[in-house]
Amino acid sequence: MAYLEIRNLTKKFGDFTAVHDVTLDVERGEMIALLGGSGCGKTTILRMIAGFTAPFSGSIAIDGKSMAGIPAHKRNVGIFFQNYALFPHMTVFDNVAFSLKLQKLPREQISAKVNGMLELVRLTGMEKRFPRELSGGQQQRVALARALVMEPALLLLDEPLSNLDAKLRVEMQVEIKRIQRELGVTTIIVTHDHEEAVSLADRVVVMNAGHIMQIGTPDGVFDYPENPYVADFMGFTNLFDGTVAAVDGETVTVTDTNGNQFRAHDRFHTGFAAGDAVQLAIRPDNILPADGPGENVVTGTIQNVTYKGVVSRIDVEGVLKDALLHINIHNYDSGKAGARMDAKLPADKLLIYKN
Repeated sequence: MAYLEIRNLTKKFGDFTAVHDVTLDVERGEMIALLGGSGCGKTTILRMIAGFTAPFSGSIAIDGKSMAGIPAHKRNVGIFFQNYALFPHMTVFDNVAFSLKLQKLPREQISAKVNGMLELVRLTGMEKRFPRELSGGQQQRVALARALVMEPALLLLDEPLSNLDAKLRVEMQVEIKRIQRELGVTTIIVTHDHEEAVSLADRVVVMNAGHIMQIGTPDGVFDYPENPYVADFMGFTNLFDGTVAAVDGETVTVTDTNGNQFRAHDRFHTGFAAGDAVQLAIRPDNILPADGPGENVVTGTIQNVTYKGVVSRIDVEGVLKDALLHINIHNYDSGKAGARMDAKLPADKLLIYKN
């Protein structure tokens, strides 16, 4: 039995269905990321788990106990809000202790729990500071400590890193993962950032328009998205149409709309036949410079080179019929606008989907 069991969960707002028949299991101690763009239903699922919103249909059970009819304050769920929701007039200590005081625990027990949690989130010595005296990352840790001090059965994180700058986001990814592992608390994180999802979670759930599009390990979803929507969301910016010319076992030969011919592997065992309309997808990082003609090698003209620090982004025109081919190369001296370029799209990196 999974620790969190979601079965056929649906939520409607009038005529609009925000969540469509979602079923999901989360194991004890696991961290799951609900990943998707705005309006995909991920936060609505979080709110139903927390008890803030009632499902239209379906069920939620935590540790074998149905949550039907159980109000939010009795679910033993820790919530981390996107805006932290700290009390500005309270010190760090009092913010973290707030829920414990509502339970009227002995002062010594409250002090021990709060100080232990502040040590875990590395805020020892800041007990008397107010939120306005803290950095964004420190405020985030206070909010996390407040959610965890009640020793929740389940921790729900709603876009926890969205208000931080790039450097702090990376630091806090490490901290959240460390704290979650040390406590072993079952966790669901909602995010729109695919890099954040694959960095933090044990499994990633990609959503679109209230539906689950794919569930898998971070590397599985990142490297092998099962459909064009997930591919696009996970950074496969090169997606283009073609027609199957031939099939030899799991090797599929495709002619794209510009007349280029590519070989690709039927990785998902879809089963293709000559004449099928398909989409090909490849990540910019997986395209390689080539020296002359060869299998899956195309030639175009460099339209633009953008230095991005770790890589140079090269936009090549004349390869695809209605779009640029995007390539990331770890070499700043990789070409100049107007130059011709040969590029190889390796067959084992080229994904193929039925249209």
